[in-house]
Amino acid sequence: MEAIVITPNLVWQDNEESAKRIPQKWMNEIPRLYIAKNRALDVGTMWNNWLHIQEEIQKCFADPTTVTIQAEGLKRWERHFDFAAYFAAIGVQIGPNTTISVAQEAFDKFAELLDDGAKSEFAGEALVYMIFLENQHGMRRRYVTEDTIRECHQFVTEEAMPLWTVSFYRRHILQNPDFDNEKAIVENMRAAFKETLNEDDWLEPATREKILSMLEKLDFYLGVFYEAYSEEKLMAHYNKRLPMDATNFFDWKSRFYQDVAGKELLSDSRYKLQLAVDAYSRKLYAWIPLGYLGFHSDDYALEYQYAQLGFTIGHEMTHTFDTNIEWKGNGTVFTGNDRDEFDEKTHCIVDQFKNITHAGESGETVTEAGETSIPETMSDNMAVRTSFRAFRKELNRRYGREGDAFRLPGLEQYTTDQLFFLSLANQIHPPHKSRISTAMKNSAEFAKAFKCKKNAPMNPEKKCRVWRYKKH
Repeated sequence: MEAIVITPNLVWQDNEESAKRIPQKWMNEIPRLYIAKNRALDVGTMWNNWLHIQEEIQKCFADPTTVTIQAEGLKRWERHFDFAAYFAAIGVQIGPNTTISVAQEAFDKFAELLDDGAKSEFAGEALVYMIFLENQHGMRRRYVTEDTIRECHQFVTEEAMPLWTVSFYRRHILQNPDFDNEKAIVENMRAAFKETLNEDDWLEPATREKILSMLEKLDFYLGVFYEAYSEEKLMAHYNKRLPMDATNFFDWKSRFYQDVAGKELLSDSRYKLQLAVDAYSRKLYAWIPLGYLGFHSDDYALEYQYAQLGFTIGHEMTHTFDTNIEWKGNGTVFTGNDRDEFDEKTHCIVDQFKNITHAGESGETVTEAGETSIPETMSDNMAVRTSFRAFRKELNRRYGREGDAFRLPGLEQYTTDQLFFLSLANQIHPPHKSRISTAMKNSAEFAKAFKCKKNAPMNPEKKCRVWRYKKH
């Protein structure tokens, strides 16, 4: 009896032992996907302690469960798809008694589509394609590539076990798991915000009080939203929800989502992004996850700390109330005529971008979309001013007048203020050059630090200042 094996994908042609070694290889390389080099997380060691996760990862590469049918059984769908004609067209000879071993998950999926009739041509062609591959090449294993392995690991790390991963990283890897220095930077930035807002003479008193109240209530999370759960509690929690008897990764993934649907989990979209290198904000909270903090160190120069982490904090702080402002909308912050004043000031920024062009992906000239990037650009402008203010205040608090005399080895030609602005020059939202140049040209402090001449490109007479309405 002739046998044909159908697999759900192309199959990796290599020996079985090589396939088994790949998961461990990628476990040891995963840190480079997520964590800064100087804070590399020994994921290999972590996974070795969590054997049940390794078992789930191995299921990514297990042979699929199969169901055996005879070719004659394909006739049930002949009104929707002519299997015999397709087989003949590609030179595959099968008889009514030919045995076909079909991967259970693939068979169930395509059988449903064939029964439905609406997508029968697609399903039928897919089955024929699988049969052709097996008949010509004798492939019998599941297709395994680096992308498959990466997907498996990313799912386990980012979706199935995010809190557990974060808990381990925070407790065992971080040099300062309590983020004392980072928390101090947050509070210094909050104070700088308040001082800046109190200087605004265009805000009506009720509006100013409302924004200051929002700023006071703002929760700023560093690394994690809540206290890390114990690893024992996380183990118990997830073991109740992970389908440990799944036959393969795809079965596990689909059953995991079915099991957690509508249930309150320790994991949600916030925890899913714990290792992302980014920052996020909502109406009354802002968050910088562990992945971003991996690039920060208490040992860095003060000007770098505030230009990087301080700037990011200031940027996200601004977003928390520009979400409420809803530019060109019916915001909830403004109480009177300052609504129109605010729109006028934001238009100043939009107009700045009208004359900015850059090369597109295909080499074409692209004009900046000022209105679509206004929340980011406005947050940048505020973040530059407040982070510089907080930096100067902390520098003076620590070192007094001696702070200005400091020079970094190898960069002695730059003052501390100049180094602050140079450290800002690696942020992205609008294309790199326009983001940096626009925010800097609106900063009187930048012009002073670099002694820019009046009306020079980086020191225009008209500066756009949404939150600090003072002429320089």
